[in-house]
Amino acid sequence: MRKVFRIFLFILALLCFFPLPVLAADYTVFYRHPFSSNYILPGTEPDVVIGDRILSASRGLELFASRGEYESTTLAIYNPVDGQLLDNVRVSVDKLTSGVNRIGPDKIDIRVIKVLDVRRTYNKLSDGLYESPEVLIPYTADYLTAGEFDLPAGKTKQWWLTVKIDQSTPAGTYQGAVKIKPANADLKTIPIK
Repeated sequence: MRKVFRIFLFILALLCFFPLPVLAADYTVFYRHPFSSNYILPGTEPDVVIGDRILSASRGLELFASRGEYESTTLAIYNPVDGQLLDNVRVSVDKLTSGVNRIGPDKIDIRVIKVLDVRRTYNKLSDGLYESPEVLIPYTADYLTAGEFDLPAGKTKQWWLTVKIDQSTPAGTYQGAVKIKPANADLKTIPIK
């Protein structure tokens, strides 16, 4: 009996020094047209209906482009108030395929949108500031270490996806999946066409 108790204490001591990872609360993925005047800001919640349609990514993302063009879309991630920090959120698309034809990840640019405080007018400081999505940040070491891809509880971040179509890309409907993976939460996927 003492041996079992000692093993229990040993395991308990190990857990104190090496705690098990705790997954963050469930997060929600939603979207809005990239050029919508209804901005997605850090306080935007996914159940809001403004103007165009219900903000939901369950149907997937759809784009249209001709050869030699590029097209963009966005998605947003909401971390609920009862969640914990979503650490180092990565968004990726492996490839888009249409039969044997493919658009590789080198033709898909993904960036996070940084919201800045912008002056309302340039001649009067007393007019104050407003939040505006302004900067597209790439996945580079500088921004990773600065925490640009972390998402605190109760906040929303928006990602910008651009697909570039070469002149030689055969016509067709290309499909794939957008993968969303925080370092401390489960992977989610959204269809993209």
